[in-house]
Amino acid sequence: MQITQTQKKYALIGFGVVVAGVAGYFFYNKVIKPAGDKGAAIDPTGNGTVTSPNVPTQTFNAARIADDLYRAMEGAGYASFLNPNERDQIFKALEPVKTEAQFKQVSDKFGRRSYNTLYGNQVNWNPFASLPLLPLRTWLETELEYEDYILLKKKYPNYL
Repeated sequence: MQITQTQKKYALIGFGVVVAGVAGYFFYNKVIKPAGDKGAAIDPTGNGTVTSPNVPTQTFNAARIADDLYRAMEGAGYASFLNPNERDQIFKALEPVKTEAQFKQVSDKFGRRSYNTLYGNQVNWNPFASLPLLPLRTWLETELEYEDYILLKKKYPNYL
């Protein structure tokens, strides 16, 4: 039985798809898939005693954490509507914050920033007035779902 040029072409394409699929599988599992997925922490903020052994420890830098929180919350709007990853970004930014004193430092570095509590962003629809400058507490209370905010409030009761 002789193979035609068309059959040879289809066989090469099929072989290429199989090789690409196997390579993609290994690439995903070895490179893209986060190392912290195996045995992930039970505490979503990372402030508890149960942590993943695969996740490197982070150092505390209040200014960087405040900037990370701002970048997570700025722009589009509420966490559950336009940015479903916002909650995860907020909790990831707060992972190094272990104590209330550290949270106060982050809150102080965050300061008061322009915020539209009606829309959950920095859009000002009134050209004759500026947006109010609001603290981190108000930003978190507006951006997070009620249950998530209560979780943070239990961790940092004196500052939320």
